[in-house]
Amino acid sequence: DARRSSGTCSVCGVYAAKPLSLRWHACACGVSLHRDANAARVMLARGLAAIAATGEAVPPGTPTWAVAPCVVPEPSSLLSNAGDETSNGAMTPK
Repeated sequence: DARRSSGTCSVCGVYAAKPLSLRWHACACGVSLHRDANAARVMLARGLAAIAATGEAVPPGTPTWAVAPCVVPEPSSLLSNAGDETSNGAMTPK
């Protein structure tokens, strides 16, 4: 179930509603990462929990490690042309 995955913190599980225009997830617990990466981690954790709840064996090769926090610099500090975004969020070359 993908509902509320991008607003749920992948580390502490707290939900905070965010507008779609906000692309960065930052939580009071200290986690800071791109909204899509956070949602992917939430979905992975939910999927692994669903597998565990069935009592069936986890398929070989499935990651079973806990989802660890990912802290990376804010996007603006990574891009020399920060602020030159198109309407869809893509960066335009200078």
